[in-house]
Amino acid sequence: MICEICEQDFDKKGMEKHHLVPKKKREKKFRTKTIDVCSVCGDQIHKLFTRTELSTEYNTLEKLKSSPKIQKWVVWYKKGNRSVCMKKKKRR
Repeated sequence: MICEICEQDFDKKGMEKHHLVPKKKREKKFRTKTIDVCSVCGDQIHKLFTRTELSTEYNTLEKLKSSPKIQKWVVWYKKGNRSVCMKKKKRR
């Protein structure tokens, strides 16, 4: 499977569904689109952005991929750095 953020190939075990609008920021009756991301990209998304930012500013794949923070991180990650930047998670 291909990660929709870093565009690298992973086996199914290394992938997860990322809700573009976090569960805590939407009404339960509404379903939101998900994207397939590797677990490292999924963790990094939540380390770079708060739930509020994800639900209001980065609620589509295009917006998320156009973020300078994500672009910078993807370049760093594709250079062979396989660990996540150790920034504190911003899930608030």
